[in-house]
Amino acid sequence: MNDDSSLGVSSDSQNLNNVIVEPDCAAE
Repeated sequence: MNDDSSLGVSSDSQNLNNVIVEPDCAAE
């Protein structure tokens, strides 16, 4: 879950899912 750190998100698990589901959200 190193990618999470890069994004700077509090929820690594949830964030990771978001990235896979909607990369657009992660970009924001």
